[in-house]
Amino acid sequence: MHIKLNNISYSYANNEPLFTYISFAVSYNKTALIGDNGTGKSTLLKIISGEIIPNEGSVISEGSIVMLPQDFSIYNNQTVAEVLSIKEKLSSLENILVGNSTQFDYEILNEEWDLPERIKDIFCEAKLEEINLERRFDTLSGGEKSRLLFASLLLNKPDFALLDEPTNHLDTDSRNILYSLIKNYRRGLLIVSHDRELLNLMDEINELSPKGMKTYGGNYDFYKEQKQIEREAALNTFEALNQQHKKSIKEKNAALEKQAKRAAAGKKKMKTGGIPKIAKNYLQDNSMKTLTRLKDSHSEKIETINSKLIAAKEKLENSNSLMIDLNSSEIPSQKMILEVKDLNFKFGDSENFLWKENINFSISGSERWSIAGINGCGKSVLLQLILGKFHTSEGEIKLHSKNTVFLDQNVEILDSELSVYENLKNYSDKFSEEKIPEHELRIRLARFLFRGEDAFKKVKVLSGGEKIRAGLACIMASGTMPELLILDEPSNNLDLKSLEELTGTLNSYKGALLVVSHDKRFLNEIQIEKQLVISRTEKHKQIFY
Repeated sequence: MHIKLNNISYSYANNEPLFTYISFAVSYNKTALIGDNGTGKSTLLKIISGEIIPNEGSVISEGSIVMLPQDFSIYNNQTVAEVLSIKEKLSSLENILVGNSTQFDYEILNEEWDLPERIKDIFCEAKLEEINLERRFDTLSGGEKSRLLFASLLLNKPDFALLDEPTNHLDTDSRNILYSLIKNYRRGLLIVSHDRELLNLMDEINELSPKGMKTYGGNYDFYKEQKQIEREAALNTFEALNQQHKKSIKEKNAALEKQAKRAAAGKKKMKTGGIPKIAKNYLQDNSMKTLTRLKDSHSEKIETINSKLIAAKEKLENSNSLMIDLNSSEIPSQKMILEVKDLNFKFGDSENFLWKENINFSISGSERWSIAGINGCGKSVLLQLILGKFHTSEGEIKLHSKNTVFLDQNVEILDSELSVYENLKNYSDKFSEEKIPEHELRIRLARFLFRGEDAFKKVKVLSGGEKIRAGLACIMASGTMPELLILDEPSNNLDLKSLEELTGTLNSYKGALLVVSHDKRFLNEIQIEKQLVISRTEKHKQIFY
């Protein structure tokens, strides 16, 4: 059982192609669809589900397909039973059990006599035991909504399910439950995701790029290994061709120089040798033909190598990485950066504190901290208190950092109507002690992969990863490194390439770091040392790695 896509092409309304002639198959297993933002992954899911008609090509499916929406708001006015499509079946079952049934009730129930038991088992597996079937969908938390929709797959058993970024905006606990559900799922799954923990549960990775679709027969770690092998092979090919190119040019020049010396020697001999004019003309013409053949032969060889060299260079383009020289030294380990003592907070006129227990923690030197906890526990509130956006209701915050910078997932420090270069210039003029010349600003932008015309792109047209790069470029532009960098869910909505870029940037930063993120792999890769786990109803915890 599988889904086959044959030569699928799709264009925007202005006829600009999004992708062309995409062919691949989705097997009856767990398959991921990855690629840079804007390559058309979500559109491809909608084509497979039948929501969008492609301009060319066909989709052939051997089974039923269900697509879970990214936007859950379409279910807001429904009950849990309605979302699961079981309301009528449960009503018919009740009519049958109380002896008030019709033939129509038996047809609706379709012999699903064990439906209540199945619902109970599935809700237990999805950690939804406390959820009543009559409860409105819009009263559920984000994690409960995600798990309920996945429970609908377990209940209704489509042959294939399509999921678009299913773990986005979920807290760690909700992610772990969803990972378990997906790991144990025994039907076809096609998932668009940048969540590397989730991608490691996949049987197959399909990578969509402007060059087409490429399939890797394993999970994310296998995909990464293969990409590294491809990169090394591409680099070796490029270097070998580059050497051939230089050698061919050298050989051409040497051959032409040798032929020129022969021609000069022959010309000298003709002047002194008493050779008839007709013979001289023949010899000169023959010499010119030899030179032309020599040039053409070497030029053709060089052109062939050059074409291969250009193709090899294109294969290396996707392995660009951030090249940042921050020219900064680490903060002394004994220097206090942030102190939070007996902190608590009340909203407005509320009589109740946000947290049952006051918060205490401190950051010194170049320590790297993360703040964790379930959604709604007050992580973002804590950041706003540290930044001075909210006033403390109890306790105190001492921020000793000379320069603290906050970067949220929307990168609000950037003016969306200005170009990347204009934002950098404005930020530099505001915070730098000396005016930085344009060529130096362009060099700094190039370190963040904004080269050539990319430096003059409007911020509003940038992808999520590009915005974060632009924001970091501005932060680093002043020449005065921030002693404390605070990030709120920086990895949300980033594609895999952008995640790698962000990770590389943060690992080159030598100041103190405070991050809110539910992405366990991201936190490991940016070398988080300590974690504060906060809770509204229980004691807070500090974890040291």
